[in-house]
Amino acid sequence: MRRGFVLFAGVTSVLAATALAGCSGGGGQASSSDTPLKIDGAFTLARGSDVGNLDPQSAYTSNSRQVYAFLYDTLVSVVDGKVRPQLASTWTDSTTNATFTLKDGVTCSNGAKLTADDVAANINYVADVKNGSPLAGLAVPVGAKATAAGNTVTVTTAKPTGFLVQMLANVPIVCGKGLADRAMLKQGADGTGPYTLADVVPGDHYTFQRRQGYTWGPDGATTATPGMPATVTIKIISNATTLANSLLSGSVNAGAVIGPDVARLKGAGLFSQSYPGIWGEFLFNQASGRPLGDAALRKGMAQALDTKQLMTVSTSGEGQPATTLLGDTPCKADTVTGNVPAYDVTAAKQALAGLSGKTLTFVYSSTTMGKQGAAGSELAVSMWKAAGVNVEVKALPTAELFKTVYQTGDWDIVWFPVDGDLPQQVQNTFSGPAAADGGNNFAGIKNPTYDELSTRAYGQLGEAGCADWAQADKALVQAADVVPFSVQTQAIWGSHATFDLVFHVVAPTSIRLHQ
Repeated sequence: MRRGFVLFAGVTSVLAATALAGCSGGGGQASSSDTPLKIDGAFTLARGSDVGNLDPQSAYTSNSRQVYAFLYDTLVSVVDGKVRPQLASTWTDSTTNATFTLKDGVTCSNGAKLTADDVAANINYVADVKNGSPLAGLAVPVGAKATAAGNTVTVTTAKPTGFLVQMLANVPIVCGKGLADRAMLKQGADGTGPYTLADVVPGDHYTFQRRQGYTWGPDGATTATPGMPATVTIKIISNATTLANSLLSGSVNAGAVIGPDVARLKGAGLFSQSYPGIWGEFLFNQASGRPLGDAALRKGMAQALDTKQLMTVSTSGEGQPATTLLGDTPCKADTVTGNVPAYDVTAAKQALAGLSGKTLTFVYSSTTMGKQGAAGSELAVSMWKAAGVNVEVKALPTAELFKTVYQTGDWDIVWFPVDGDLPQQVQNTFSGPAAADGGNNFAGIKNPTYDELSTRAYGQLGEAGCADWAQADKALVQAADVVPFSVQTQAIWGSHATFDLVFHVVAPTSIRLHQ
């Protein structure tokens, strides 16, 4: 199953999804860059849940991408919205092809040379839907073909594709041994990244050792830079309060915390890097036989919601109104304000009269949303009750939530923040085949205006398609296919360490340990 979105699935960590670059933040006490560097130290990074399969082309979540970032490189990186060299030194692109010239001297963790044939094989593997990679359609257009010639790789798409190079920046490149034996990648690694995999204890931690001679990182970053840790451990910590305590004590150097514990971290002056992410977003099950397939009923459900109050409660007062469907992408137009059906309890009661005597099922991830999710869900249910609709809440672990929305279909409303780096990455979440038919459109959305405009936007080069993407997104919001109500700034906090974020995860070559 391909999942064309990023769900904020990380307990105390928050995905996603995923801006083109999340590089902003501030300094603080023990993490301040004005303290001396610690040479060849150990760095501990907390994540909210285990990755499971370590094959870098088998998953697309924040947790998985953080692990892969230490072991694998990409052709290019995207920082502050700009494409930067990584494995490729130069590139050219159009809507139908992109050609990359590889850097000389790039080696794999076993010493083998990375070849253009290896890179092409990675892209072809992901592009072939038979392989079931969730990166198909997200990082590589479905049906794209890659060819190698000397030290160059050319990717040709089956149809015009905007933001092609930016998409390909999401493909972790596996070396030849791993390509030949993908089974080894499930609990092993074969990449060109700045670290090698030293130890794996599923459900507890992953340990990495710094490579020597690594010189091909983003913008020429190397592992010889003073302050870059010799050892990195990714520790699984699922409780926000436990993680906050560990950051304050210095036993953990980095981790993402949301909710009430943030105040303590701010008060201690800890370093942080932050990025905006979609937090409040409801979708309705429009599958055949489900009541909210009726557009009038969906509008009534939206009219019953005081989204400002819902935003405040569900973000502990830290959120902002959503203005776009994606947290931070190249397309910045406000597609939400004035387009969500306005709060009107009287109109909602009239629209929802047909649901009298029925009970709707509302599901959300208890793993991801935590206390904020519980408070927000309780408030939303009370608002729907005030409009005459009975709603039953089910707080589910993230894995069970995925199973519910993609497989069983036993839900009517879901709190499910959909986010991505680029608008085209979520197109098949809002249109196309439903989950029951093998697609990614888990809500079964059928919006002809979105389909037409998003298809047109998809084929335009870069930001030229943003105007059409904006109109497409407005169509979804106006039809109450999606009800976005809040954005929450997500922060990764640092203790005795500084770092940058790329695609919402800590960039390994940016880490600097401090005394």
